[in-house]
Amino acid sequence: MRLIGMRFMGIGPYEGEFSIDFVALNRSHMFLIEGETGSGKSTILDCISFALYGGVSVDDASKDRLRSRFLDTQQTPSFVDLIFTVNGRYYRVRREPAYMRRKKRGEGTIAENATGKLWEIDGGLADVVEASEAPAGDAASDGSAAAYFDYAEADGHAKPLASQARDTNIEVGKLLHLTRDQFSKTAMLAQGQFSSFLKCRPEERTQLIKSLFSADVYERIQKTLDTMRKQHADVVDGQRRELRTAIHEMRDVAERVDALADGGEVTDGLDGAAAGAGASDAAAWGLDDAGDVAEPAMEPQDIAARLGKRMDEAAARARVVLRRCRNGVAESDEWLQRAQRDLTVLTQMRQALNDEREAKARRDALSERRPDMDGHRAALERSRKAAPVVRAADDCAAVAAEIERQQRALADVRQNLNGLESADAMTKSREEALRQAAGRPMAEAALQSALTLREQLDKLAAAQQRAAQRREQAERLRDEADAADSAVARLDDPATVEDRIRELVRREALQAQLDDRLHAANGRLDHARKRDADRWRLDGLRAAAKEAGADRAAAKDAYEQAQETFLSASAAALADRLVTGHPCPVCGGTEHPSPAVRPQDVPDEDHLAELADRMNAAVQRAADAANAVSLCEQLIDSEDRQAEGLGEAAAETAVRKLREECDAAAQLTVQRKRLETRLAEIRAKTEDAKQRRQQAEVAAVASDSAQELAESAETACLDAETGKPYTDETAHQREEQARQAIAACDDQAARAEELGRLIARRAELEQRADRIESAVATLGEQHARAMAQRDELLAAGGFATEDEARAAALDESAAARLQAALDRYAADTEVAAAELARIRRELDGLLRTPTCRAIAAQADDGIRAIAEELPDALTAAQTRVAAAEQAHEAAIRAEEQAVGLDTDRERRAATLAKAAQVWAASCARFAPIRDMALLASGRSESPAGDGLSLVTYAVTERFRDVLDRANDILKDIRGGVYELRLGTHEGRAVKTGLPIEVFDRRSDLATEASTLSGGETFFVSLALSLALADIIQAENGGISMDTLFIDEGFGSLSEDYLDDVLAVLRSMSRHRDIGVISHVGLLKDQIPERISVTRITEDSSSRLTVIV
Repeated sequence: MRLIGMRFMGIGPYEGEFSIDFVALNRSHMFLIEGETGSGKSTILDCISFALYGGVSVDDASKDRLRSRFLDTQQTPSFVDLIFTVNGRYYRVRREPAYMRRKKRGEGTIAENATGKLWEIDGGLADVVEASEAPAGDAASDGSAAAYFDYAEADGHAKPLASQARDTNIEVGKLLHLTRDQFSKTAMLAQGQFSSFLKCRPEERTQLIKSLFSADVYERIQKTLDTMRKQHADVVDGQRRELRTAIHEMRDVAERVDALADGGEVTDGLDGAAAGAGASDAAAWGLDDAGDVAEPAMEPQDIAARLGKRMDEAAARARVVLRRCRNGVAESDEWLQRAQRDLTVLTQMRQALNDEREAKARRDALSERRPDMDGHRAALERSRKAAPVVRAADDCAAVAAEIERQQRALADVRQNLNGLESADAMTKSREEALRQAAGRPMAEAALQSALTLREQLDKLAAAQQRAAQRREQAERLRDEADAADSAVARLDDPATVEDRIRELVRREALQAQLDDRLHAANGRLDHARKRDADRWRLDGLRAAAKEAGADRAAAKDAYEQAQETFLSASAAALADRLVTGHPCPVCGGTEHPSPAVRPQDVPDEDHLAELADRMNAAVQRAADAANAVSLCEQLIDSEDRQAEGLGEAAAETAVRKLREECDAAAQLTVQRKRLETRLAEIRAKTEDAKQRRQQAEVAAVASDSAQELAESAETACLDAETGKPYTDETAHQREEQARQAIAACDDQAARAEELGRLIARRAELEQRADRIESAVATLGEQHARAMAQRDELLAAGGFATEDEARAAALDESAAARLQAALDRYAADTEVAAAELARIRRELDGLLRTPTCRAIAAQADDGIRAIAEELPDALTAAQTRVAAAEQAHEAAIRAEEQAVGLDTDRERRAATLAKAAQVWAASCARFAPIRDMALLASGRSESPAGDGLSLVTYAVTERFRDVLDRANDILKDIRGGVYELRLGTHEGRAVKTGLPIEVFDRRSDLATEASTLSGGETFFVSLALSLALADIIQAENGGISMDTLFIDEGFGSLSEDYLDDVLAVLRSMSRHRDIGVISHVGLLKDQIPERISVTRITEDSSSRLTVIV
């Protein structure tokens, strides 16, 4: 990733818009960002970080510092616009921070949200970049990035990738493969931040390494493996419980099968081993004595094999039981069918005899209803003959009513015709009205002419008014331009002022060296004061160490005396138990010439332990005091080296002299700033006079054009015949006359339209009268024919009058009811005869069955004998059926019990087989997961046994890579006297932190980083941070950060150290561009390309100049 160009406005201390050409700055691959403290050097890094990630470069800094205080609540937005390249592709990102602005209407402020946009620029930008990379003199850049942004903003050169701030964050992350924190540690070594990595505690360093190298992925792996272990363990335990339950259930089913088989004394089909095996043997079912699955005593595969053998034996016994039960069901079913067949025949015989008696009764009842049905049939016949007569009479009445209605309509039409004029009179009136209405086009043309005249008069008045206004404005602007030219003529020459400013700038350049010397002198004074304070403190520490040594000797003597007394007392206690002539328990001798004597004031064990604790505490205090003296002496030596051996008074004198020189040089800055302000005023007034002169010339041209337009409008308002101008009164009279003529024409057109409508109305009424007269004549003829037809139908039907025919006619519902009754009677008669015949055929069939023949054989008359013997025969048949049903149900129950038991056996066998298979497979899968989880978590039962977790191992190895890379860099600084090592001197193991030891090759001693001097701390921290940046890039997608910014810290280096550090940076610049942010004057001489940040006063806005 390489920076191309950036522009920004309203950010931090910058009020205006500035741009930076990073390509031109990096021609020598190293550039300087210099300026006063607080002027805004670090703001450049904030702009880059904000453009890419929407946040500033320092973690503890607020985004609120982005919006410049000089813009306050103005409408103008702040922005950062950055162009960069990744893997040969060019991208542009633009962001605006959130801010409060004044409302456009009313009072108060309104919040504007942060925005972000991302584009990809086409490859044509490479030509612009190549031109900027050219050496000085070959179309070199002036330090501005305008050319890049002009190309990017041209039509068709860029395509949008994201239009929202959130989407822009996602896309930038995909391009760079770095988080904001990783980017700041990789490309920006921020002010005062990179030394904290060297000095932080081991635990904090571990957390930082974990976050920078995304070590959370290893934590997720650990947690995932442990979660998988727990989940699989739960699954295996659950499957083990399911298997145990399935085994017990299958054992219960097998025992019930054995009980059913033994109850029936069934043994055929089973071999001797199967019949003699006990189903309750736990080992045979893969169980232990407690009834649980016998694992790990047995392998899962062996358990599954034993279970399969037991299930096969249970299946064989179940098949034998089923075969016996099914034979019993078949035998009982045959007996039941015979009994049910006899009972069915006797029941059908009894029902057929009853049906025959009922059918005869229905036939007799229908015969009694025949006379009534004959009367209904005669009434229906007479009604059918009367129906045509009634219809003919209704037709005669309808024709007579229609004749009467048509006659009334004819009278109404004739009355309407008498109320209208004749057709000839109305036609002549209409033609006259149309002739008068034809004059409307001429009247409209006269109205349009009058309106055009009025419009021309209005334009003339407006043109004359505009001409007067433009003439007055041109005169006013000409006077103002003359006054501005006079004021400019009285000002100083801009070129002379510029020469004076350049001279002051040249003299000011020497002031920066004074600032650097003053800064170094202040540093020496601080170190001299610290050295003197440490020397005073050293006397106290030495006295404390001497006192602690005396306490240690006293405590040791007290403990040794007490210990000797305690041992003597113990020997005396043994001597008291000696007996003359008996062997000593210590030496074995029988003589005891000098037995030990118990001393006075013997201490007990508690007192002896208390003295030992006091002695150890005194020894520790003495060691701590000696270490404090040694550390203070080292600090005094370090401070004395950095004070360059000067006393406090000599250092104060040097600081005072340099401050007086700086105060004298500061007046040059005041003079330059005054001249720059004067030059800006001269240029502003000159530009204002130029713009006023241009405005006056434009106003004069506009005045002449307005006067010409007024004259042209006046010519258009002259009478072509008389040459006199028209007036508003003349235009008004012409317009009024034209409107009156148009109104008269409209009235005549309306009268003609009304007369046309009346003429059409009269013609329509005359036609209607003719149609009605013709219809009345036709209806009279129809009425006569209908009367003749009615009389003929009366005679044919045998009716004397119309009333007699109407009385005989039935309505549709009454006729339908009579017909329905006749149809039902006929159907019932037919059904009764058919039913009686069917019953008699059924009786004949039943008499031929073996059951009925057996009853009829005992009497002469078959039917009568069966009827008499039928009740006793039915009772006997029912008894036989009940007995057969009981036997059959018992057989079915036995079979159902056997089938249900076998079904339960099959289901439980399938469940057991599946449970055993699933459990065995899960055990095989669980073993490697369990081992991997324990190994990754570093538990004591892990296969490795070292207790080192995966995340600790990964973080430690990455940190070793960082230290190796840092040592490569340190080899080129001061002969490589320092080496960084991963140590344990801070009292912590590698498992809990990442401690750093600084090994000094000159003394072959390792020490803590806190003992390094300011300059040593800077270049060691710099090497560590540069190494961290390289390793982060290698670990995160391989995106190379081609630009590295180093912010401050060079002021703490001596000239020798500074030369070594710059040499290392120049060596690194062969592979990446390096931007150094510092106010150290010596760097200006060594780094020509730079960004200079200045400001007039501490309260004024900053300015930025790119020098290439």
